[in-house]
Amino acid sequence: MAATRDIPAQLRELVVAQAYDEYTAEDQAVWRFVVQHTRRRLLTTAHAAYGPGFDAAGISADRIPRITEMSEKLSAIGWSAVCVDGFIPPRAFQDFQAHRILPIAADIRTRKHLTYTPAPDIIHEAAGHAPFLSDASYAEYLMQIGAIGRRAFGTPHDDAIYQAIFTLSEVKENPASTADQVERAERMLGRAIAAQGEPSEAALLARLYWWTVEYGLVGAIDRPKLYGAGLLSSIGEGYFCEDPAVRKLPLNEACIDVAYDITRPQPQLFVARDFEQLSEVLELVACRLSQRRGGLAGLHAAIRSEESATVVLESGVTISGVVQSVQTDGDALRAVKLEDGRTMSLEGERVTSVYAGDSERRSMPSRPPSMRVPKPRTRDAAEAEMLHMFERARDAFGSLAGSAALAAADAIAARLDASYPDEWLLRYELLAGLAELGERAPRREVLARKLVRDLEHLEIRYAHREPIATGLAHLRGLLGPSTSLPRDNPTPPEEA
Repeated sequence: MAATRDIPAQLRELVVAQAYDEYTAEDQAVWRFVVQHTRRRLLTTAHAAYGPGFDAAGISADRIPRITEMSEKLSAIGWSAVCVDGFIPPRAFQDFQAHRILPIAADIRTRKHLTYTPAPDIIHEAAGHAPFLSDASYAEYLMQIGAIGRRAFGTPHDDAIYQAIFTLSEVKENPASTADQVERAERMLGRAIAAQGEPSEAALLARLYWWTVEYGLVGAIDRPKLYGAGLLSSIGEGYFCEDPAVRKLPLNEACIDVAYDITRPQPQLFVARDFEQLSEVLELVACRLSQRRGGLAGLHAAIRSEESATVVLESGVTISGVVQSVQTDGDALRAVKLEDGRTMSLEGERVTSVYAGDSERRSMPSRPPSMRVPKPRTRDAAEAEMLHMFERARDAFGSLAGSAALAAADAIAARLDASYPDEWLLRYELLAGLAELGERAPRREVLARKLVRDLEHLEIRYAHREPIATGLAHLRGLLGPSTSLPRDNPTPPEEA
């Protein structure tokens, strides 16, 4: 983890402790399933830098990473990592990256949102963003877009959209949320977006970030490779993006004119020639921003933002404050009036740059950040029992051997049959544990065959919306042919 002295003062309050021992056995199971299966596929579908970058970032597919260990690994390439509590203000996120610090939201998605979560989590941040930092061109782009983004002007509408996205992600990730609560949060986001009008500079940079860092493709337009963290960390999105219905467009600066919708898969994606092109496109976009062009347009952007600005004059003089109005004489700038009542003369001067003040950040979420993550979850009696069974399965295959482990697995499977017929991840964990036992005792084969059959039928019951078949394809080779059942007309478990 980055040393406190290396973190800019305005960002330190956002850094929280990773309470590693508070990750549950269920959390670890979610990490293993998602990361093991995305990683295996991404070794062929992602850019070639993914594989070595995954290892270089201090990540293991077998367990949730410790962010301190990741930071130590990343220090070899001039980066570090810190733990944050979920969504942080966009400008703060960019500010971290401008200082070559990767902020990692250390909560983890629930098993009910295993294939995709709208809230940032450690799978997305660690297994999605970190692997490409070992590529110098990509890492430079991430630092540059952070440096430019933290100085781009936003507007109060951006704050409203940020708060609406924050609320929607929290509601969707909360298992206790009702359909009505989700619908209300989606309507709130829709109203905020509709009220935005012309996108701000910050919104345009956010679009570039989305179409590159989050949902970017790279390489040949007809067979591109993945590198966007949103594609890398989502089993569903990673498959969906290969659908021919998803248009693949060459990346250029016009991508910032294309809005995105976080609530559904994207109808088009942009393909970069290579990682070097990312910085080329960023430079073209930056030339449209007030921090590069200055002048009257830059001052008007500052006024619309209603935030502290720095105005740089050709003489080297700087003016700082909230710009309230501009006095002109034809095309000539005469003075700027600041919100605190000061009027600053611009006679004989040229405004070369106007940018958002370095210490200014967009508004914080409506609740203060936690001091430690992951945060505890509220569980009803059924969820509490489910967590207990995940812990029993972990302990059985972690510390027991042979018949004792099989007896524990049998008991858990029986309880699942009695009360949790739709639970698939714990059944998968049991099956994975059996595969690791190694021995081919008849009792082990009987239970393995039953779990395979249960999972095959759950794949059908969930109408292939859950990645059960992906997991089974991996485990079949480890379990051996005796556990594989016919695919044609499988017998439902209740009729077995």
